[in-house]
Amino acid sequence: MKYTIEKLMTSVGCEKFPTRWCEIFNSAMEEYDTHGSIYSTEQYYEKTNKKYRILDGIIEVYTSAAREIRDNEELDRLLFLLCFALRDRSFAHSDLKCFTPPKAESEDCSLPYNMLTALAMISLADHCYSILEKRGIPEEFKNQVMQHLSSPIRYCIENNRPPVYSLFEWNQYYADARIFRIGRLEFHFGESFGGAVNIFENSRGEKIALANGVTVDKHGYALGAYGHEDADDSFTALVTEDDQYYEGHRYTGRGYVESNTISLKKSEWTCIVTRETPALKLHIPRGDRLTPEAVDESLRLGMEFAEKYFPDFDYKVFSCYSWLCDPQLSDILNNDSNIVKFSKRFSPLAIPSKGRSVFNFVYRLPENKIDYNTLPDSTSLERALKNHYLSGKVIYEMRGYFFK
Repeated sequence: MKYTIEKLMTSVGCEKFPTRWCEIFNSAMEEYDTHGSIYSTEQYYEKTNKKYRILDGIIEVYTSAAREIRDNEELDRLLFLLCFALRDRSFAHSDLKCFTPPKAESEDCSLPYNMLTALAMISLADHCYSILEKRGIPEEFKNQVMQHLSSPIRYCIENNRPPVYSLFEWNQYYADARIFRIGRLEFHFGESFGGAVNIFENSRGEKIALANGVTVDKHGYALGAYGHEDADDSFTALVTEDDQYYEGHRYTGRGYVESNTISLKKSEWTCIVTRETPALKLHIPRGDRLTPEAVDESLRLGMEFAEKYFPDFDYKVFSCYSWLCDPQLSDILNNDSNIVKFSKRFSPLAIPSKGRSVFNFVYRLPENKIDYNTLPDSTSLERALKNHYLSGKVIYEMRGYFFK
């Protein structure tokens, strides 16, 4: 049978795929027809595990899925195409935003479908390790990053759940050796700030953040956020300039955007951060308490790590995208709360958030269809959040930043 990409995707039930794959499809299929696919052989996963020990205890799930994919030619070709596409790392994230993996028609044949992206992730093991080696990353961190290539499946198996590979697009950052846990926090290297803001500084070290590219409602909050869907009197805040002044709408200390404009003299103010400015991004994994001491130590170690192993990454600012950046936490929790102390490190920037991530990160529940009345309330945090949501409010995911 002569395959086209449309025929292949239809045959496996893949409803969404990147248009770029149309350009590489014939090259991928020519390689498949000439050499076959190593990605659906048991030996490939056994050999990879022998090198990196990333499948210990779960390798049978991978080899079983590989066998079942090999017995399904269309699925085998799709796996090969996916691995072929992932070789070009400049397109990894944009491709996967446009890709929806196919689903099995029944539970009886779900394994090869559920494991398709898990197998594709292992195809990046050599790539990941080579980056770690080139940067001279210490062994403990090498192992930490490599384990992320299989960690979603390990989590499923250890919790007696069907193996499903979650966060496939997100885990591409681990495959490119860009995220490391150093102490309490994770540090994400090689990214730009990305926020809809220009930050200015004067000779006295004072800083002012002007919104640049965010649409806000009449209350100054990001349009589209929960409770801020009314577009009447909304406007898009932009930074403009002439020979003498920058002009724009200032962010408040709570992340809102003021409706009035302010002018900054170019002779007094310098723009130090834009969307493209390199930023060292912080992530907060589950784990130990988020004490100020643990965070301070993690930041110290993270900066040392950056200086030693990422000297080419000249970051200007720390950035975080999290519900932990919402200033409302100071309203509902005690000031001595570790969460409040962490939140106050950041200057917040409102984004179009629906305020759902606390259900996953705090209650470990799905982010949709939540009955607030049934939320657990065994801790002070759970009680505070539950009461907050029952009152009709939400905790927003926000972008926060602070400087070195």
